[in-house]
Amino acid sequence: MSERLCRSLLKSEALSNVLTIHEENPFDLVLIELFATDCPLGIASEMNLTTIGISPCALMPWHYTRFNLMDFPSFIPTENSPFATQMTFWERIVNFLTGKVMKILFRLLKIQEQDTALLKEHFGSHVRDVEVLGHEISLALVNQHFSVSGVKPLNPRVIEIGGAHIKWTNESLSEDVEAFFTSSPASGIIYINWGSVIRSSSLPESHLRALRNALDRLPMNVIWKWEDDVPFPNKSNRILVKSWLPQLQILCHPKTKVFLTHGGLLSANEAAHCGKPVIVTPVFGDQHLNGAALVERGMGILLPLTDFTEETIYARLMEILKPQYQLRANQLSHHFNHRLMNPLEIAVWSIEHILIEPSAAKFLQTLPVDFNYTKANNFQDFTPIILGIFTSVLAICILFIFMAISRLARKLKAKFV
Repeated sequence: MSERLCRSLLKSEALSNVLTIHEENPFDLVLIELFATDCPLGIASEMNLTTIGISPCALMPWHYTRFNLMDFPSFIPTENSPFATQMTFWERIVNFLTGKVMKILFRLLKIQEQDTALLKEHFGSHVRDVEVLGHEISLALVNQHFSVSGVKPLNPRVIEIGGAHIKWTNESLSEDVEAFFTSSPASGIIYINWGSVIRSSSLPESHLRALRNALDRLPMNVIWKWEDDVPFPNKSNRILVKSWLPQLQILCHPKTKVFLTHGGLLSANEAAHCGKPVIVTPVFGDQHLNGAALVERGMGILLPLTDFTEETIYARLMEILKPQYQLRANQLSHHFNHRLMNPLEIAVWSIEHILIEPSAAKFLQTLPVDFNYTKANNFQDFTPIILGIFTSVLAICILFIFMAISRLARKLKAKFV
């Protein structure tokens, strides 16, 4: 995938236009995505520009080395894993192995070597290795916040900006949505939206029937994102169906009580922002990780597709409507929103700081990348001490053995002489 992305990028007319503009009116900085390819690093190097990375999700395992971060699989769940920070013994083992396997695959697939080769082919043999360029990224802006994903041992070079996409607007809801809220009972509304990738209409008929039956047992109305190209089965006055919905405004509406979501990171952050309990049905990617985080924080419940029966769904809905989930959601919302600056302002300030202060990136650098786990935990310092103690104990033991043998030899000699 990385090779295909890099080829497409290098051949694109958009890149040619950017390089032409840069020659006439140079840019100051390049923002690149930290995800599937490192190809943009070579382009930024060719433009001789400062580089800042933006990660749409939690950092990948190989990024920890890049940004001189210590990776602790005992409490930092690997991207795409279904674990939270509190793991059982076997979960820690699986998490450790998952992270190691992902790092090994990243090496075996030679992703960075392929990107470097394509960049050399396009720009010339002088292009530096993207692995080296990766270590020179000035700053990483990561779409996460500790209130949702848990606390991680980051350094000043890695900035959490989870929720930067959230921009509140006073724009009123459309007439039909506003009227639906107004006419809904005091018990509130259940909001269902499984994102832009997962189609509600693609669920098996048995799953849809189970969900509808469970919803019908509650005295609540439902707002449901549903695709235009597929008719909604058995329409009801209690269910509003639309192909596009202003999610943030709906989630933050006081009548919205529960959010049924796929667990995408943007949706998870929006639920945290608005303080709404969630029922998460993860399907792929980091959705399992995000769902586990919301469950651990006490504002969510998991509902796997394999458990889509009427009784299970109804039980989950009744559970999430208990007051403690709303209380935890309110607490998490407070910590998510109560920051020195809003996340977008933090991102802008951080970028401007790098641009205004040329030496800032150097001061943000922590220890060298080769300062590995052994060095970081002083193992190389304790090794001589441990070896010295071991050698001393061994020498003393040998001395005692020698003395014992000598004494025994003297006794035997005295006995037989």
